[in-house]
Amino acid sequence: MLEKILLRWQKYNKIIKIFVTVILLIILFYKIDIKKSLILFREINFLILIPLLLYPFGILISSFKWKTALKEEKLSLFFLSKIYWISNFFSNFLPSTIAGDSYKIIRLKKDINWKRITKSVILDRGSGLITLCLILSLLSPLVYTSTNNLLLAFFPLGILLGITLFLLIFRIIQSSLTKKIYCLIMAEKKIILQLIILSLGFIFLGSFSLWIYYLMYGYHLSLLTVLLFYSIIQIVNMIPISINGWGIREGGIIYLFGLIGVPSEISLSIALLSRLVMLFQTSVGGLIYLFEKSK
Repeated sequence: MLEKILLRWQKYNKIIKIFVTVILLIILFYKIDIKKSLILFREINFLILIPLLLYPFGILISSFKWKTALKEEKLSLFFLSKIYWISNFFSNFLPSTIAGDSYKIIRLKKDINWKRITKSVILDRGSGLITLCLILSLLSPLVYTSTNNLLLAFFPLGILLGITLFLLIFRIIQSSLTKKIYCLIMAEKKIILQLIILSLGFIFLGSFSLWIYYLMYGYHLSLLTVLLFYSIIQIVNMIPISINGWGIREGGIIYLFGLIGVPSEISLSIALLSRLVMLFQTSVGGLIYLFEKSK
């Protein structure tokens, strides 16, 4: 049954994603003055260099995390960093993050068994989700203190209950796929713990970059609050209903930071600016790919 649902989603997901993306962007640009948000780009100053320079460190952490999941000593961190950067390029410039993960598998299949590579990608993605859920659980009291929003305060609990329900369904549905994933989690508990610690570093870098954007626009926000909002945005952004999270990420930033008094035009400007910076950063992966191809 699960396999049938996945096959149907693969058949119609592109059409659904395009439709949802267009609707979300229309709603955002209809409700918020896009011209005013773009004019706010004049607030850009030297602080923009910090998110730009932090990105390579994020690549290094992610690559070391992937190397840990691969359990492969002969592949250098530099080599894996190049592959990770290129995969990020494909994830941002093609309509699915799966494109980037597919590149990883294709690129390494000559050196390592493809099942082992696929397993490492699953561990990489899964540990990131677990880390985000842990951050939300620990910081959930801060949500209510900062926003007086009960819905967001119980959001982490809802996430944890959802994961628990998901695992229970996995146990009930006796399919080959569910058994493989369950066995993978049980067999790699020590590795998953290491990956969670590395994920914390990566998530902190992303949160700090977002904090810098607001500081650049004159907002001195609590770093813990930004970490919390960033984690929520990252989880919501994983919902595969739009192209590369367009509309979802921007809407999440506008809504969450609006709860602590940041105007919508400011948050939209920051969301668009950070998206442009992200596209620029990942485009370096495209240059690396072309250089590798030429060799």
